[in-house]
Amino acid sequence: EYPRLTEDLVSQAQTLVGVPLRRPRSRREASYDALIGFARAIGSRIPLYLDLSHGTHTLYGRLIGHPTSFLCFDDTVVAPSLPGIHAIYAGCRWQWFHPRRHGDRMTPKASVVGIERKTGSFCGDMVLQKGRVEYWDDNGRLMAIAEPRVFRTPRNAAQEAKKYKRAERHRYSDAELNKILDAYRDEQIRDTSVLYWEDVKVGDLIAPIVRGPVTTEDIGM
Repeated sequence: EYPRLTEDLVSQAQTLVGVPLRRPRSRREASYDALIGFARAIGSRIPLYLDLSHGTHTLYGRLIGHPTSFLCFDDTVVAPSLPGIHAIYAGCRWQWFHPRRHGDRMTPKASVVGIERKTGSFCGDMVLQKGRVEYWDDNGRLMAIAEPRVFRTPRNAAQEAKKYKRAERHRYSDAELNKILDAYRDEQIRDTSVLYWEDVKVGDLIAPIVRGPVTTEDIGM
């Protein structure tokens, strides 16, 4: 028997809105291993994020991190309180102000900015926690802001609803796998091919980027 979502629990969680939160210990420095390892892990093939020598010939003057490599310094999961209530990461909105360059040191600052009661077919009553994570460097610059959303879903209610009981694991056919391989082969790698502002207009199609197949184990890593 797991804890139920009660008014008392929700009220306790509400008291943390706006309160600075302690964050799990993570790396602080944007090292070569951290930046390149992250880029490889997500399947990026852009030299700007992978090649040390490439960065020295750009306006940044050194290797920079992929935009989402801020996750190396804080995973953006803002879900305090509500003990025993399952947390499901529901997405994140990002704002970027400066790229992370090799050697930068990051300090994340996180808080809950709002809590909403929700109802759905997965488990009935649930809570949506909205967070904010700010990434600051040692020079006092705000580098990026993440605005994550985390659903808190009671386990008992989800088990009773059995929404995904009949869900089956998808098995990729040879044709589907070949389609993914073709997309990898056809991906446009910018490298030294610069796309200028004046060469782009509203309505232009953005070349797709395919990553996968992806599993829950990949996401957990």
